[in-house]
Amino acid sequence: MKVCKACGTLYNEKEGPCPKCYSDDLMRSGEAAQNEIRTDMSAEEAEKAKKKAWIEILIGVPALIGLIYLMFYILQLIGR
Repeated sequence: MKVCKACGTLYNEKEGPCPKCYSDDLMRSGEAAQNEIRTDMSAEEAEKAKKKAWIEILIGVPALIGLIYLMFYILQLIGR
């Protein structure tokens, strides 16, 4: 572990430069703005994403419950 001379943060030198100073440098240089993820959605895209999420939940939760039930059923059959 190394201590950053600029800010005093402990960091692992194998992982690269000081994460605190490096992120500050990125923000100042504008590279972070170039790699920014687009988060704005139109109303239509948001509605589609919301609908897709609900469909995944409505299918995924019962499937998970069924899988757990199946595992317990198989364990009971093995235990007999």
